[in-house]
Amino acid sequence: MRNRRESGSRPSEADIRSAIRALPEERSDPAFRERLRRDFAAGDLAGSPGAATASPGVPPRSNVGLPRPLVSWLPRRLLLPAAAAAAVVLVFGLNRGPAWSPLALSDGGTIQIDGRSFSSADARDLARNLRGGSVIEVSDEATLVLRAPGVMLLELAPGTRATLPPTPGRWFRRNLECRVERGDLRILTGPLFPGVRLRASTAEGVVELTGTLVSIYRDETITCVCVAEGTAMVGVSVQDMEPVSAGHLKAMPADGSAPIHAEIAPPHAEPLREFARVYRHALEDGSGRAGRR
Repeated sequence: MRNRRESGSRPSEADIRSAIRALPEERSDPAFRERLRRDFAAGDLAGSPGAATASPGVPPRSNVGLPRPLVSWLPRRLLLPAAAAAAVVLVFGLNRGPAWSPLALSDGGTIQIDGRSFSSADARDLARNLRGGSVIEVSDEATLVLRAPGVMLLELAPGTRATLPPTPGRWFRRNLECRVERGDLRILTGPLFPGVRLRASTAEGVVELTGTLVSIYRDETITCVCVAEGTAMVGVSVQDMEPVSAGHLKAMPADGSAPIHAEIAPPHAEPLREFARVYRHALEDGSGRAGRR
């Protein structure tokens, strides 16, 4: 009885095969097949519905563990700092002012830049070493004229030791500084100087220029500022600056006694006027090569 119930209630293998063959045939959606083909060709089966997971130990190519929106956002995120850095480099590059170059050198003597000596015949080598902030010293037999085209000319008379100012930027970094330790530094500003402020200091005082022709002389006893054109602000410190107009000078003794105000004497005025007469054209039109004095 028991065996008959079991044999009657359990279908045979032949019955199962017959039932399977009797099932209606199911066909996949053509659109699904086409999408599956494209995903397989692109290696992107992970995005297809019902796709099998990757085999253990074989991670996806580059986006393992990252949501798909993050994968597309990440490259743009990395590019932003690079683009910003490139923009900063471009702006600073375009802002750079003209380079200093030697316009005239004496036939004799030596010139030192930061302790390195150059002969008066080394114009090209000299030009490659001119930097804002460099200490330039000319021997007692030498004279050096430097040019920043359109901006200003500097003449270092024999025996002068001074710090070279940087050239101004086009839009910013337009406040410049230099220092005269000894000798005579003559300065002529050009058509591109407006908007620039040059502060020249010595042990005894400070000079601020916004466009002018001046000489700054210093020795162990005094600093004397002679103004041939325009107006310069001169004082023993930045707290007591006063204007000095064309044709006048202000001298500040090293012993701390009261400053001296006077008209420029001819022996001091003539070298300054000659400097402007000879070189002004080269400053304004940017022409000319380094020559001899």
